[in-house]
Amino acid sequence: MTKCDVLFPSLGTPAILVDMDKLEANIREMTHLAAEAGVQLRPHTKIHQSVTIAKMGLEEGACGIEVGPIEQAEPMVEGGVNDVLVAHPFYGEHKLEKLKRILSRWPNLKLTVLVDMIEQAEGISRIGQAVGRKVPVLLKIDVNAVISGISRFGVLPGEPALHLAKKLCQFPGIEFMGIYTHEMPSDRTPQGLDEAAFETVSLMAETAKLLRKKGIPVEHISVGASNTFRDVCRYIKEGKFPEITELHPGAFIIGDIMHMRSGCNTRERCAVTVLTTVVSTSHPNMAVIDAGYKTFGADYIIGAVKEPGFFWNGLPSFGSIQGHSGLRAGLLGAETGFIYYTDSNKKLSLGERRNRTHHLSPDPWMRQGNLEGPSLSVAPHTLARRETTQAGFPRSPQSRRAAKPGGRRDEPARAIPHDLRDKGPPSRGSSTRGRPRGGGVVSRAGR
Repeated sequence: MTKCDVLFPSLGTPAILVDMDKLEANIREMTHLAAEAGVQLRPHTKIHQSVTIAKMGLEEGACGIEVGPIEQAEPMVEGGVNDVLVAHPFYGEHKLEKLKRILSRWPNLKLTVLVDMIEQAEGISRIGQAVGRKVPVLLKIDVNAVISGISRFGVLPGEPALHLAKKLCQFPGIEFMGIYTHEMPSDRTPQGLDEAAFETVSLMAETAKLLRKKGIPVEHISVGASNTFRDVCRYIKEGKFPEITELHPGAFIIGDIMHMRSGCNTRERCAVTVLTTVVSTSHPNMAVIDAGYKTFGADYIIGAVKEPGFFWNGLPSFGSIQGHSGLRAGLLGAETGFIYYTDSNKKLSLGERRNRTHHLSPDPWMRQGNLEGPSLSVAPHTLARRETTQAGFPRSPQSRRAAKPGGRRDEPARAIPHDLRDKGPPSRGSSTRGRPRGGGVVSRAGR
């Protein structure tokens, strides 16, 4: 049997690997672009759901954070974040009780919520009156129905938005703050992304002007998807849309295969991979690894079946294997993956470890145990700090993490926040709901 080097031998697999240099470089680029455009930045945290990563963005100058459902807000606030926007509209007594509990526990918290129906606003207004404060509310605008023909949350821009905004202003327990959208371009070529960015900010700017013309105050106008973020920043920097006040990219920070193919990031800027071990090489045309769809998730495959090169010998693509062009991740079981050889001269060895980049949705790697979760283990020897910045993006003046002799960026592994320390994988037989499969490592080293 061929002997092979073992990546991170102290870790059990599958393990989540976070390249801290790439993560910080992505955060700096995002912050730098927004600062150059003169617009506030509110990173969406649903892709990582980590207080630690959220605070990294805040330290670089972000005005606050954004979460998906309201359930994601409370852990962030408990972790010390004091400006949170809940991006998913919600309805029902259970959700409203969560809102009431959060507002009651943290009276100084700035918590903004979204609505796209009067019925949602009625419940929020009732909670606001009960706790004695007005809840900031944004109206969700569906620009996607216009730019791509595929609707998401929200009302249409223009007159439909005006009609609902007038009604929202009449509720005693809420404060109407403005409008919000999240664009999802269908054409993900560079030209398509540019056009979607321009059309999105145009629709939002015109809608804001219409509301203001009718006497409705609009303080907050938010747009932003990760793949259109650079184009939107460029247009705002050029002075074409001064109405836009805030941007909210999310996957830009982490990067993955889905967002790589949609124009958000390059393969080299993906900050997260999954470390797996080859557990069987008994077949001449493939190897088996110890991670499947419970680790990687399978949602990316749904939107990629028509992409060129997606199929090979009738098999789909589930991700990319780092440092090996002759491998194809062609099949996923629940707990195992099947790696096929496209080059018969380049085969894997039993016990060999490989990094895979996938579409890392919150389910398989973060909601099942985020960076503060009980089963992310850390290899301290990989956490040596570097003084140099990455990718040439300067640190913002607001950053409290500037490199200096004896400062945080020079500190050894003992200075890594407690919530990133080794906590070990879940015991065999324990419930995996709320936990990732295997351990993980936050790394500054290539291996």
